[in-house]
Amino acid sequence: MMMFGVKVAHSLPGRTRFYIPKQLETNHIETWLRSFPGVYSASYNQVTGSLLIYHHITLSLYSLKSFIHKYKHTLKQVACSWKKAIPIIACGTIFLVNWYLQRSSYPAIVKALSYWVSTFTAIGTSYEVIKDGVIHVLKERKGNANTLTAASIFASLYMKNPGSALIITLMSTISELLTDYTSEQTKHYIHSVLKLDVSYAWRVKEKGVEEKVLVEDIEVGDKVVVFTGEKFPWMES
Repeated sequence: MMMFGVKVAHSLPGRTRFYIPKQLETNHIETWLRSFPGVYSASYNQVTGSLLIYHHITLSLYSLKSFIHKYKHTLKQVACSWKKAIPIIACGTIFLVNWYLQRSSYPAIVKALSYWVSTFTAIGTSYEVIKDGVIHVLKERKGNANTLTAASIFASLYMKNPGSALIITLMSTISELLTDYTSEQTKHYIHSVLKLDVSYAWRVKEKGVEEKVLVEDIEVGDKVVVFTGEKFPWMES
């Protein structure tokens, strides 16, 4: 049974073994699984890709696989963020190298090479921005933010100042990353506010002691408490 790239090797009440094709960080995936209500322990083997989970017998395989998929999706987002950081690193590095070489006593051929490397780096790292800006003008007959950025980059290159073009690209990329981060945080916040499927509740035991249990374990007559910032647990009858 395969779902989300996660294969169920075997499943017994309270004990399930998965196979995950891609190697994951052992400590991270184990800690992630143990944070899921109803999971008692998780053991991952990087060599075989085997993930053994001991959990409450009422936990469904779909819930566990969905939670593992969410972890893999989080890893993809992190990898994507690193890819977006490449233009920042490239532009920053080339800018500093070019700035140093142009102000040193290196031969003219070295300075010329540095100039052209800076020029092509500025164009290469801002290709998507330039492409979007130009296409928007051709299709919509008006510019957008990327059109202005592309115009600034080409103006800097026309003035034979690739350093400025690199800085514009660097600042544009940082701005885009901050915008994406803010948007993602807002999305997660709204999702957490609207999400109602709380899987656990705080049941009050004798002497007023609270214990965290699955919603399915709550019985008629039990007393539960809801702390500040938490949502009311509920389950369909």
